[in-house]
Amino acid sequence: MRIGIHSGSCVAGIAGNHMFHYCIYGKEPRYANNLESSGEANRIQMSDVMRKILESSFNQMFSFVERKPTVHIPGWKRKRTWWLTGEAGSSGACPLMTSSTETLSSRGESRMLRTRSC
Repeated sequence: MRIGIHSGSCVAGIAGNHMFHYCIYGKEPRYANNLESSGEANRIQMSDVMRKILESSFNQMFSFVERKPTVHIPGWKRKRTWWLTGEAGSSGACPLMTSSTETLSSRGESRMLRTRSC
């Protein structure tokens, strides 16, 4: 699993005549998609804009490591990106994604959950 996070403007809407799809359009969602596709397995990559938002909104609750070298994303100049490594002040990097099985009591179904514990 790879995750790419960015913040910016976009346009959203429903597309289709028979089979409807919720779509998000714009340069910013494509940027987040490219962050995800250029990322590494079991890591969260984010733009510099998103890192600044998280730092200011959550009172420096998270820790980040700058990705070197900078990432080239089509349609953009080389951009500085960051890895989300865990909670600030933790004793190391956030562990990799782990899988666990949860049973839904009402239906007796089971599903895989991906959790990230920092």
